[in-house]
Amino acid sequence: MNILNIKALYSGTYDRLQKKNSISVSWTMIGALGYIIGQFILSFIYSDDAVSTLLIVLISLLALMTSYFSVYIHRYYFIDKNMELVKQVYPDFGLPKSERYTKNNRKKKKK
Repeated sequence: MNILNIKALYSGTYDRLQKKNSISVSWTMIGALGYIIGQFILSFIYSDDAVSTLLIVLISLLALMTSYFSVYIHRYYFIDKNMELVKQVYPDFGLPKSERYTKNNRKKKKK
C-alpha cells in the first residue's frame, strides 16, 4: 500500500485530485458519516456486534489519517531536499509574514 501511495504522490495523482472541484469534500464526509451512523444503528438493532463495528470504524479512521498525514510528510521531505527549486517557484517561501511580497502588497504600493 505504501508503494502505491508513493507512486501516486510522485506521479501527481494526489495533486490532481486535490485540485479537482467536482465533488466537495464536505458532501463526501456527510455521506460517509451517514453511512457510519446507519451502520451503528443497524448493528444495535439487529445484532450484538456494535463493539466490533466500532473497532472497524476506528481502524478505518486510523488508516485514513495515516494516509492523509503521509502526504504532508512526503511534501516536507520534497521541500527539504529541493529548497532552491521551491524558492524559484515561490520566492517568498520561508520569509516572515511581514517581509513577504505578495500581490496585495504590489497593488497597495502602486497606488
